[in-house]
Amino acid sequence: MPAVQISAPLQTSASAQAVGGLKIRVIDNSDKSAVIGAAVTLSNTNKLVATSTIITDVNGIALFPVLRVGAGYV
Repeated sequence: MPAVQISAPLQTSASAQAVGGLKIRVIDNSDKSAVIGAAVTLSNTNKLVATSTIITDVNGIALFPVLRVGAGYV
């Protein structure tokens, strides 16, 4: 079963709404190697973003670069 590492540095814009991004790294639990080609799906119960799926790159990274700040991400 792959493990997931998440980092979410918050960036703010000059406008009234704050935005940030989400960087997700999927790794194999057995040897901690990157999982290439894994589908990572992000949605929000509060409808802040449309449900979208990103495929991990050669480093096991899926990047959702622009997200509205708020609760409900799954």
